[in-house]
Amino acid sequence: MSALCCGIGSALFHPEAALMVNRISGSRKGRAMGIFSVGGNAGFAIGPLLAGFCAYRLGIHSLLVFGILNTVMALALVRCMASLRPAMARAEKEEARVLGGMERKNDWISFGKLSVLILARSLGFTLSNTFIPLLWIHVLGATEGEGTTALSILFGLGACFTYLGGVLADKIGFLKIIRLAFLSMVPAYFLLTHTENLAWAFVLLIPAALSVFMPYSPIVILGQTYLGRNAGFASGVTLGLSTTLGGMFAPLVGWAADIWGLQTALQILWVAGLVGAVVSFTLPAVKKRGMTCFKHRRFHMI
Repeated sequence: MSALCCGIGSALFHPEAALMVNRISGSRKGRAMGIFSVGGNAGFAIGPLLAGFCAYRLGIHSLLVFGILNTVMALALVRCMASLRPAMARAEKEEARVLGGMERKNDWISFGKLSVLILARSLGFTLSNTFIPLLWIHVLGATEGEGTTALSILFGLGACFTYLGGVLADKIGFLKIIRLAFLSMVPAYFLLTHTENLAWAFVLLIPAALSVFMPYSPIVILGQTYLGRNAGFASGVTLGLSTTLGGMFAPLVGWAADIWGLQTALQILWVAGLVGAVVSFTLPAVKKRGMTCFKHRRFHMI
């Protein structure tokens, strides 16, 4: 029940927070979303370490520290809302001026294609989180400590690449970053799931992290753009399904690993990257100005 309440709280926070980041970030939406996402990815890296230290070194009741941290952050957010509301109002006024009376538009076909990319990235994220320690231990002959270290390296690099992906998306385009990431995912995970050299596997964590984490912010921004009239819903889908979809496949991959071996089962990672890369080239670009779809005479492509 406690875990359910935590999940509800997280689900309520993320869509509205991501939408607010989009609205108040002006022309640097990628950078802003990158900063926002770095916090979450850093939490994935630091949270398990802190939880393990508390539970196994200090005792299970010391996990109360997370409740204290959450309460402090909630109070800080309440205090910050006083300054965020005027910023939101100014951003909405500026957006209305940029739109010049044009109506936001939902492009459900493009959002549906983007959902395929969300699934592909979710598989990379969730399956890496679940099976990389096992790959290190049972295939590469590493120790349990080295398996945990590999996961920490992946998420540490992921925090850096998340921010970098947002910054570069502002400079060279959201679709270019997404396509680069999924094209990188194919060789990165193909080699990672075929190598039996531990040192080489550690090196391959770099392109693997790039492929999974760099497209995160651009995908969220594009989702909000394609569903311009329902950007909050788009935020919930892109943020929520980025973890949930991959988690649904994890038991199937585990079942396949029991039958055919872990390396064989993990071939789904580079296949997912290939599918994502192909679909990414079918996505339409949108005008950077305003970063939204408009209902005017036609949907303007660039």
